[in-house]
Amino acid sequence: CRDCALRRSYLHDLGAGGARIGETSIRRDEAQRTGRVTIDNNIINGGGRIFTGAIGVWVGQSGDNEVTHNDISDLFYSGVSVGWRWGYAESLAKRNKVEFNHIHHIGQRHMSDMGAVYTLGPSEGTSISNNVIHDVYSYDLYGWAGLGIYNDEGSTGILIENNLVYHTKDACYHQHYGKENLVRNNIFAFGREFQLSRARVEEHLSFTLSGNVIYFDEGTLFWGNFKDDNVKLEGNLYWDASGRPIDFAGMTFEQWQATGKDAGSRVADPLFVDPKNLDFHLKPDSPALAMGFSPFDYSKAGVYGDAGWVALANGLRFAPVRPVPEPPPAPPLTVDDDFELAPVGSHPLDANVQAEGRNNLVGVTEEPAAGGKHSLKLQDAPDCKHTFTPHFFYSPAYDTGDAACSFDLY
Repeated sequence: CRDCALRRSYLHDLGAGGARIGETSIRRDEAQRTGRVTIDNNIINGGGRIFTGAIGVWVGQSGDNEVTHNDISDLFYSGVSVGWRWGYAESLAKRNKVEFNHIHHIGQRHMSDMGAVYTLGPSEGTSISNNVIHDVYSYDLYGWAGLGIYNDEGSTGILIENNLVYHTKDACYHQHYGKENLVRNNIFAFGREFQLSRARVEEHLSFTLSGNVIYFDEGTLFWGNFKDDNVKLEGNLYWDASGRPIDFAGMTFEQWQATGKDAGSRVADPLFVDPKNLDFHLKPDSPALAMGFSPFDYSKAGVYGDAGWVALANGLRFAPVRPVPEPPPAPPLTVDDDFELAPVGSHPLDANVQAEGRNNLVGVTEEPAAGGKHSLKLQDAPDCKHTFTPHFFYSPAYDTGDAACSFDLY
């Protein structure tokens, strides 16, 4: 599929995701490759109701696509996912645009390891710009990564610019590992656990963080390693509105800059108009403006057109995100097989059969059964090496408590 468009469509109450472009593998016949698809000005709401790990807009091995001006919300997993290559091997997911989208109220504590915009693999020429992202909450008992913008394994050559990201459970921006990504002129605010995070350190430039405003009142500034020379920070403005001194990887800001980090950066209140009420416009005397931060009109993110269409997106309502309850105790482990589901002649399902290669010594049969139509028949053979052949057993990984075993024998 090439030169296709999905425009001004309302996709809602979905068992899985909203739109899918491309596939997970690379077609060697270039004539069969999908690309140049536009997903513009759509409302994608209420997805993942059957397949929880579904995504609002998924782009696989496909390039030159545009995902723009969509309102994506009420999903249990990621909003937009681009790329399908773990690591640095060949990828077709290049020159994709994820721009001017409003992505919000996703995760909702159902799934982990997710982000509003998620990338994977070499993506040179791709832009994630002018999006508004907020209310991203992952499941928090056995996982993490409720992230705003998430550059995962091998993400390379991506421009991340002029995004407003706030109210994320974990970092507003995270890179697992990647190469030469540029993160500039963004507003990252109110990450609950962290603001910026990084995992793997590699022997090349991971990313450059330049000219951003980072504003928070809980959690920490960093998670992971930001000390090495393969991540570059410069010209950023940091502020902890709670009044705490900011911890720069175990250092004061002065000590941090003395290592060569954050040249031209400052710690100062950016003077947003009303950040508590989510007005992130800058007052005229903002130090961010003096540092060269370029204001962007974040009201342009999301759908556009007639008033009724815009009102439909703006009128959607979302239940508050609640803490995840502790799971109930696991039920007692039961292995219960009457062999009715196994085909005649087959081994019992989920059992390990030892018959010295003589598979016919153990098998499901239609001979007399204690109940139903099937029973399991074991037969001896005079030339078996071991006297305990044949036999079968289950391995339920059960190591504490009482066990009871019962069976009918004919």
